[in-house]
Amino acid sequence: MNRLLPFLMLVPMFLLMEGCKNPFDRTHDPDGGPTGSLSAGQLTVFNNELSSGGGAFLYPGSDNHSVAFDDRSNSLSQRSIRYAWNGQISNPTGSGYQYGATYIFAGFSLMHVPQQTTYETTPGRDLRAAGYTRISFYARGELTTYNSVKIEAGGPTSACMTLSTDGTVDECSNGRTGRLTASWQQFVLPITSAQQTAVKDLLKATFVFNNPIPGNTNPGQGGVLFLDKIFYQP
Repeated sequence: MNRLLPFLMLVPMFLLMEGCKNPFDRTHDPDGGPTGSLSAGQLTVFNNELSSGGGAFLYPGSDNHSVAFDDRSNSLSQRSIRYAWNGQISNPTGSGYQYGATYIFAGFSLMHVPQQTTYETTPGRDLRAAGYTRISFYARGELTTYNSVKIEAGGPTSACMTLSTDGTVDECSNGRTGRLTASWQQFVLPITSAQQTAVKDLLKATFVFNNPIPGNTNPGQGGVLFLDKIFYQP
């Protein structure tokens, strides 16, 4: 969805600071081993804890949406990721994020570095040597009317798929879609070698509000997305 691209380049809210308590309550599993490492032929991004070796940030701002990494309401592992947006403006000082008074997107990224301040200046990870061909993850959630979730990963171009309530929405324009329900389901996002040359977003999830009614100025109501067991695999 090309209209999102210039907005996502703006500086998001910094969420993870090295050497201090992180505000999204990452809970460390002492038995989890080193972060950002290969294990049994796969790269673990999240499984009970954020294990990517990097951090996370919200975009395009910090208002009206939130991400937590310790949700236990119905997790597959001990903890899952919970991301929620209420459909209202997420960047009160920004412009260009809306059609009339309708705010069209909000999201978060699991980035390649611990600090958002070094996101732009630190080269992305080159994962090609590992021979990954897919990203597998589990997801469940609830979406309000005209909302979908765009899942992306990789760089400099991204692998992409769209999750919606009926599985027909295609914000990626590539035919790769899935149906998001209240029950956990596994999804597989194919990723090419070329998309792994400079990975800055190990996984990115964006709520997209796309109301087809001409002249509508009423904001949507967003939704909630749960993620668990995120792996890069051969």
